[in-house]
Amino acid sequence: MSRRHLRPVSAAALDEVRAIAGAAPRRDLLIEYLHRIQDAHGCLDADRLAVAAARRGVRVLPASQFYATAGPATHVRLAYSYASASEIAEGVRRLAQALEEAR
Repeated sequence: MSRRHLRPVSAAALDEVRAIAGAAPRRDLLIEYLHRIQDAHGCLDADRLAVAAARRGVRVLPASQFYATAGPATHVRLAYSYASASEIAEGVRRLAQALEEAR
């Protein structure tokens, strides 16, 4: 397989990933490594989003609550299985406002 079409990665990015994943990265921890990289670049904090969303009547759960150890600080979970289409649309509108506030 030719790899000429792939853009080479910068040495700095490669060093960063190696620092996070270690010398012998484990395949089963790939998602954890991705979360750590995302957190290192200052992505939106899930706790701040949860507070801003709650002020607008939307319940957002930081995904870290669903991990036995420290989970990702930038992911959230939304429960919408019992909501109607119009309630979901209104929730998305309010969540967009919360995102703007939390940034």
